[in-house]
Amino acid sequence: MEVDEDAALVREAVALLRSGRLYGTSGAAALAAVLLHAYNPATWRFDVTDLCVLDSRLELLAWAVLRYRVAGHEPQRALAGGDAEFRPIAWSYGAGAWCAPEPFSPHDKPPRWED
Repeated sequence: MEVDEDAALVREAVALLRSGRLYGTSGAAALAAVLLHAYNPATWRFDVTDLCVLDSRLELLAWAVLRYRVAGHEPQRALAGGDAEFRPIAWSYGAGAWCAPEPFSPHDKPPRWED
């Protein structure tokens, strides 16, 4: 696949996860892990065996994200909203993460937890 095709699939993966249509499914969690890992591998980890739970469409999206990243492109660069588009994904799927202003990590706390 071409880089432009993978960029389009990255956008599709982000849109799908942000839509919430798959929320609560193992496939959505696995795809989110791939996206977050491609975004910031030092902070977000994923278990490669989680790819086994993906259906054929989600698998296509996950591999596109990985190809795009391996080709040297950061997934947020494929998105009009850049980094901000990852915040809802991290909040919803990122192991209880809160997406604070840049930079964010799974250890940040939501404002409601602050004094």
